[in-house]
Amino acid sequence: MITIAEKYKCNGCTACHNICPILSKKTYPQIQSLKAFAAINNDEKIRLQSTSGGVFSALAEYVLNQGGVVFGAGFDQNFVVRHMACENLQDLAGLRMSKYVQSDLGNTFNHVKKLLQEGRLVYFSGTPCQVAGLKSFLLRDYDNLITQDVICHGVPSPLVWAKYLAYKTNGIRPANVFFRDKTTGWRNSSFKIECNENTYQTKRLGDPFMKMFAFNKILRPSCHKCHFKGDGHVADITLADFWGKAMKQYAQQFDDNKGCSLVISRTQKGEKLITNLAKQKISYICVPAAKALKGNPMYFKSTFAFLRPKNLGKHLSTLPFEKFIKKYGKLI
Repeated sequence: MITIAEKYKCNGCTACHNICPILSKKTYPQIQSLKAFAAINNDEKIRLQSTSGGVFSALAEYVLNQGGVVFGAGFDQNFVVRHMACENLQDLAGLRMSKYVQSDLGNTFNHVKKLLQEGRLVYFSGTPCQVAGLKSFLLRDYDNLITQDVICHGVPSPLVWAKYLAYKTNGIRPANVFFRDKTTGWRNSSFKIECNENTYQTKRLGDPFMKMFAFNKILRPSCHKCHFKGDGHVADITLADFWGKAMKQYAQQFDDNKGCSLVISRTQKGEKLITNLAKQKISYICVPAAKALKGNPMYFKSTFAFLRPKNLGKHLSTLPFEKFIKKYGKLI
């Protein structure tokens, strides 16, 4: 009989427990300076190519222009979502736009650590748990590391995404995928798959994958009890959509349905970076953090776990997606 230790080649060193930010119960420095901004990229083209206001691209460009390296989530050749390193402006477009799938980090943390030790400026963008994982892995703070997370709804399984995409494209590799395409407007963004000469485009909740994502049917179980909400955010900067009542009250000049970013700076490093960007790359308005975050309750709390139909989780893994949709489509 093969033991768990043999199966995973574990030698019992407990290093994984010491590094994991949850198992090790690590603590992080308290918030230095929590400030909020409504912001947009001054480049209209980049703003329209971004999920929100294009602030990620402005941050990334700043780092690249300093000879730094940017890490973020992008599609590989098979449209698997992976964390990738970017060292030039030409490759940055692949890291724009939200990807509502858990990314494969691969060897990213080791790569980040090597660059930091070489003195390179590094910008890491990820989910709150990924940022916490990186900080825990590094074991120390680095002045040349900038971290940025997002207000996270939760992440679906890569397996569900792969099965859905194969079902939707009949196994043909798509040319591009947009989880929130803004050709129909920022508030009414659509889900779109470009495949050869055919384009599938629908309202976000008109698509079965996006509907299951929005109604919390395909999220990782850990997402329903996330440890990285509220003060659990440990990144220098948090990005999200700036909308709701705060938009009309504080940022009407950005209310043009083209996208606006909520930017939360948690550290002096993050605040300094945002204010430096304002000189050339972004326009922003300072807003009360409490008011701005009312439109993004997932900053404070985990996604609610709705009761799933019996065997839904099992059949997501075992059934072909077309059979799964026939069986559960009306229930999701």
